[in-house]
Amino acid sequence: MYGPGAVRRVRNIRDLLAGGFTVEDVKSFLRYLDADLPEVVSYHPLCTDGYAVVGAQRVAELEERIAVLSGLRDHLVHRMPWLAARGGNTAYSDHPSSTSARGT
Repeated sequence: MYGPGAVRRVRNIRDLLAGGFTVEDVKSFLRYLDADLPEVVSYHPLCTDGYAVVGAQRVAELEERIAVLSGLRDHLVHRMPWLAARGGNTAYSDHPSSTSARGT
């Protein structure tokens, strides 16, 4: 039904999307989609208007999101220190103070 080139292109697009790139970001990789994508993409000075810029932007956005999520986690653990004791895997009813938190 579809040729190997189309299958490879779809596989590459899925791989890029699974790696954190957006559909818009994938446009920066258009000329590379018809070949097998390398496991590691090397930096090249000529790519400064394509995947290098998009990759740097995506990493910066991810780092910002990670920082926000880490701050939320830290705030929650500060308010409920017993969450840190088991890595956050504590069932609510397992903690002795859970009855006071529920008002019972």
